[in-house]
Amino acid sequence: MRAETFWRIYAQQYDPIWDSPLIDALRARIHAEVASAGRILDLGCGTGLLARPRPEGDPGPVRAVDSDLRVGPGSDRPHPVWLGADTSIPMLERALERGRIDEALHADAAAVPIPSDSVDAVVSANLLQFHPDAVAVITEALRVLRPGGTLVLAWPVDALAPATVWRAERASGRRWLSRLQARARRIGVSALAGTVRDLGARPRHDDEITHALDVATGVAGAEVVGLTTWREVQRLAVVRAAR
Repeated sequence: MRAETFWRIYAQQYDPIWDSPLIDALRARIHAEVASAGRILDLGCGTGLLARPRPEGDPGPVRAVDSDLRVGPGSDRPHPVWLGADTSIPMLERALERGRIDEALHADAAAVPIPSDSVDAVVSANLLQFHPDAVAVITEALRVLRPGGTLVLAWPVDALAPATVWRAERASGRRWLSRLQARARRIGVSALAGTVRDLGARPRHDDEITHALDVATGVAGAEVVGLTTWREVQRLAVVRAAR
């Protein structure tokens, strides 16, 4: 299977797998760190779950998106403005259609086509364990941040082990049937991923990501102001860019 086909299939499965009370809680936790930001970049945004939840009662797409990943009429939003960067066009299309991001950037997280010092905050969840160069991603995030801006990173403590995810979702209030369906979908997606040659290397471990964080922040003169474990499943780092 080609990688492009895989990502299109995964984009269709992404929300049923991950749109849950656990992600709602993670989003709230991350948003608390960037509450004063007016312009926020989400690196590896997927379908935009980290930026905004789907409006209550909304069954599906809410906006038209053209072939250049631009939003149609009615896209005006109050602050904050969310930019989403991802290498998967199907993921970006869904993020725009659901009104979760305001602008899509089809780009690698290590090379985002926006100027330096142009956003107030950068967030990224569950990207660093997969990206070929975690140091480059963090370095790029710090490049686009305005002086004193905030970077919030989240990654799995143990590569999102199924048993750990199951416990965390149960504790967060996700219903049993929904957890079971999500688990079945994850198994299916993992099986598909095994048929794709160019998806990348093995997931990076927690200590490798922590080391990458130390390297990138040290070079950039940024400060790690918080590094905690969140609900067993996620490591959460808060970084302040140099002033």
